Amino acid sequence: MVLFLLSGTAISGNAQANKITPNKNIMVKHNEISQFGYSEYVEINLGTAKMLVFSGQLALDANGNTVGLGNFEQQAEYIFSNIQKKLAKAGGSMKNIIKLNNYFTDISHLPTFRTIRNKYINTAQPPAQTSVEVKQLFRPDVLLEIEVTAVIKY
Repeated sequence: MVLFLLSGTAISGNAQANKITPNKNIMVKHNEISQFGYSEYVEINLGTAKMLVFSGQLALDANGNTVGLGNFEQQAEYIFSNIQKKLAKAGGSMKNIIKLNNYFTDISHLPTFRTIRNKYINTAQPPAQTSVEVKQLFRPDVLLEIEVTAVIKY
């Protein structure tokens, strides 16, 4: 997903290049920057709320070891538990999730995924969701990756 936030363009009278004038109400904050060159999540100030866009969440422990090796259910539980903790740390909860993008190495795990997901999300008002099967994720022992977008009121 690509999100462009521009508030306007001003052109000066002396033929200078277009100048972007930032909207002071929109701020982007990059959080928990990884040693691998990405933000764990980006926080966008929407004025009365903040939108959090998380990088793909994996079943990896703090040392980079796969949790639930070969076990889809354990990996899914671990990922959702971590998402819950990260949202709480950011001042929100699982009810704030508005979008899930799910990447499976085997889409036949979708029914198991739904059962686990439903323990964590607001099933009365579920988030939008996309689920796709991919040939492989960045490591062959990773069975699932979940991207999350959440909106939290200030």
